[in-house]
Amino acid sequence: MTSCDLPRIRISDPAELIDALPYLLSFHPHESLVLIGFAGTAVSAGPQQVQVTVRLDLPARLPDGFDDEALAPLGEVLQRGGCRSVAAVLVTDSVAGDPRAAGGLLACRDLLAVAMAAADIEVLDVLVATDRRWWSLCCEQPDCCPGEGNQRLPGSSVAAAQAIFAGLVALPDREALVASLAGHGAEQRSALLPLLDEAERRRAAVPPDRLAEWRRAQIAGLLAAVERAPAGPEQLAGHAVALTDPAVRDALWLAIDSGCTEAALLMGEWHARLPAPYDAAPLFLYGWSLWRAGNATLAAMAADRALRSQPGYSAAELLATAAQRGLDPRTVPVLIRGRFG
Repeated sequence: MTSCDLPRIRISDPAELIDALPYLLSFHPHESLVLIGFAGTAVSAGPQQVQVTVRLDLPARLPDGFDDEALAPLGEVLQRGGCRSVAAVLVTDSVAGDPRAAGGLLACRDLLAVAMAAADIEVLDVLVATDRRWWSLCCEQPDCCPGEGNQRLPGSSVAAAQAIFAGLVALPDREALVASLAGHGAEQRSALLPLLDEAERRRAAVPPDRLAEWRRAQIAGLLAAVERAPAGPEQLAGHAVALTDPAVRDALWLAIDSGCTEAALLMGEWHARLPAPYDAAPLFLYGWSLWRAGNATLAAMAADRALRSQPGYSAAELLATAAQRGLDPRTVPVLIRGRFG
């Protein structure tokens, strides 16, 4: 679950890039503008690493809704992510005929070029992809980009096969991705409240001079829970209260950042069972593991849910900033022991 564990998928042509989008985003985009930022430029030697992937909803009418104000921040995100070039894909099923004859799509291409130039980012290509065909808005050579488009069969490329083999999942749409974080219903979560209240009373009864000892015991218990079967309600309540202590949470954060996949998966289970605000810490920790694994989309959603559960939660704000601003998890140092309180 560390940055060096990110799956490697080789993309060799525009069709494979389009086919890889669902795995870069974790869901199949619909009526979307997707920007894929690369570390190098068109003249850079060797394979280029994908740095950042950004998606926007397409407005109902193009280019309405796409202007300097809407697109300029995208250039800033790519720039912060260390991108020097970008490929854009307009995913839409509203195209009738050759999209190079559609004024709205061409205007979108031109607006994008202006926004990327302002960020000193080279535009490699602007593609249009429907469910079965694709075109380049930057190419007018009939042998390369015929008017009827290039045929594509979604999910059939080598890149898609590599993504599936690496364990990457592409859900049907963004709503399905949001639903994957939903967890248990309010009634099931609320059933834990009496146990959480009791755990809070036990925590409040710890004398100040025994607090360090209590923290060490809670950290040991949490790390032991990673190796055991799923926690029962009483154990879960005790762990959830312990995670509200920043020092306890940070010990688990350190374990996750050091590659403890089991701890990350456990947080994915616990946040789904806990009521607010106790789900905030597990949501953050699970989201951090997702971000380290390269899934900034789901990490940002986890951070958002954590902040809705506990507004102002600083760790979730940190994660949201990292995910939304395109910070590269490969370049952010792994946490080291002793950094946190």
